[in-house]
Amino acid sequence: MQCRIYALFLILGFTLAVAMWGCGSQENAVVATVGNEHITLGEFNAQYEKGNGGKEGAKKATVEDRQKFLDLYTMFRLKVMDAYAQGYDHDPDILAELRQYRRNLAVTYLINSALTEPALHRMYERQSTDVRVSHILLQVSAGATPQDTLLAYEKAMKIIDSLKNGRSFEELALNNSMDANVKRTKGDLYYFSGGMMVPEFEDAAYSVQPGTVVPYPVRTRFGYHIIKVTGREPSPGSVRVSHIMIRLTPKSTGEDSANAMTQLENILDSLKHGAKFEDMAMRYSQDNYTKGRGGDLGFLTRGRTIPQFDTVAFKLKPGETSGIVTTPFGLHLIHATDYKPVQSYDEMVQQLRTQYEQVGFQKDFNAYAAGLKAEYHFAESNDAIAAWRTSLDSVRMRTDTLWDTLFTQQTRAMTVYSFAGRNFSVDSVIRWIKADPELEQLPVSSPMYVSELLKRASDKMVVAYKAESLESTFPGFEQTIKEYEEGSMLFKAEQNAVWNKIVVNDSTLRPYFEAHRSEYRWPDRVSFREIFVNSDSTAQVVSFLLDKQHLPFDSVAAHYNSRLSTKSSNGEWGLNDTAANELYSRAGKMNVGEVSGFFPYENGFSIIKVISKDPARTKTLTEAGPEVSSAYQEAESKALESEWENALRSKYPVKEYKELLGSAPATASAK
Repeated sequence: MQCRIYALFLILGFTLAVAMWGCGSQENAVVATVGNEHITLGEFNAQYEKGNGGKEGAKKATVEDRQKFLDLYTMFRLKVMDAYAQGYDHDPDILAELRQYRRNLAVTYLINSALTEPALHRMYERQSTDVRVSHILLQVSAGATPQDTLLAYEKAMKIIDSLKNGRSFEELALNNSMDANVKRTKGDLYYFSGGMMVPEFEDAAYSVQPGTVVPYPVRTRFGYHIIKVTGREPSPGSVRVSHIMIRLTPKSTGEDSANAMTQLENILDSLKHGAKFEDMAMRYSQDNYTKGRGGDLGFLTRGRTIPQFDTVAFKLKPGETSGIVTTPFGLHLIHATDYKPVQSYDEMVQQLRTQYEQVGFQKDFNAYAAGLKAEYHFAESNDAIAAWRTSLDSVRMRTDTLWDTLFTQQTRAMTVYSFAGRNFSVDSVIRWIKADPELEQLPVSSPMYVSELLKRASDKMVVAYKAESLESTFPGFEQTIKEYEEGSMLFKAEQNAVWNKIVVNDSTLRPYFEAHRSEYRWPDRVSFREIFVNSDSTAQVVSFLLDKQHLPFDSVAAHYNSRLSTKSSNGEWGLNDTAANELYSRAGKMNVGEVSGFFPYENGFSIIKVISKDPARTKTLTEAGPEVSSAYQEAESKALESEWENALRSKYPVKEYKELLGSAPATASAK
């Protein structure tokens, strides 16, 4: 028995080894050679996925699709190979562009890993978790004096000390909070999730456990907050509800409340006997905002409505109707119609990214840059900054690229920043600013903006320095750089081999036009003048002026035409195809100078007079110029590109092994 088991393990092990070797060898199989370069199946699969909708798109590929792509990819590698042979990888313009791209890409990788990805996951976690919070607000205005701000802070700390000594939060809220709703809520803000509060408040609320008071006053634009977290639980998602409301106000009497209760009890009874909630809401609800759509409030997340309503709504399952619910607005019946769980991270990530870029990114970037400046012992020269300010030509427009013309060589040589053991001259920072489109859009020529401009520039420079030191740790970084370099080389090679050889002038366009003259024709065209009016009575006035008073059509149009698009031209519609619209079609059937009667058109009345007609004919070269130029360049570029590609095929041998491609990648690419 032991021998049989051992033999079975040998067979399984050998089979697995063969399978693993086969998979690896399949990925390494050569599907094409271009010159002395080998294209493996793994490389081909990775490129096919990248250009055809990822792994899912690649799975749908046919044999023909993959073979066509191999033809395209081998030609791409041919062109890149020749670009290297031509020395484009040493081209000064490409090298300068590549340096800038490398810097920008490194910063993008760093920002994504250090700021964006952690922030998106934090935002998702918060939007997936609800916290219930009570607060005491001590208002401090934006223009408060330092003394008033200190007094508010000291008072907040005393309240926190009182809470530590066992005082009731509700009592302290009623006695101290400046929240307008404190008498009703006793400080309770109910549940909320990420993105529903100002960032400072949200950060503090999610930083402590339920039953805990944040140990410091939290400053927001509203003032100081003493915050206590009273609950934390997973978000229940969103529920779609409709409601029927009978409105009650603080002035409502006991009799009003009793009548409302009776009315809703009767509606509940009708619902139990088969009445539709939507019909009952449209007939009886006093919420004018929702009754017209059967009481539908749409999807609600927790905390979007008042607690009394919210608590009941989130206990209902789709199809269930609540009992009578009392809120400050009156009495309600709530009916759940649908439910959606919290979306997955992948489903929400783009929405989260947009929110982060709009709200949180700049704050986090500033804090990150400040931390790097401290780490790198950043320093700036006040003398250099003063020289920068006095050297500006403030007369120039803010976007004028010559804003630095008055900087002397002496000023340019001054050190304006130093960090990480390196000095940065005024001139180097100017070049940095000019290479950054975002910084260039700032009022760079304004002496008043120098401090802010240099702060933003230095923030970007320290982040770029950090990114440069981490390039080797970024996955796929060098491959992306290589692809960008080859793309730039290919672009320049194509410019020289194709586009720079195309000459567009009369002597090249005319022969092309003569050979293709029949392709450039005008259809039947007509121009006319219209008087458009909104009422029948105005149409009668216009008809009287034209028919009885014999006033010129254009003069009447100047006074009575009410179409905004033709008012400035006294109703004229220029020469155009008779099939362009109903007006052109009607005018095309009339004679030059003929006037129609009024006819209904576009919620009004129109009358037209034909100005000119141009029968279908061949265009002149002048008339067809833009079309001919475009078609000529396209034809010439195809011919030159074909000539270029044929020359490359002759120069570098190409072999393809299409039988190895199959209909789809057998395994996901490892690249």
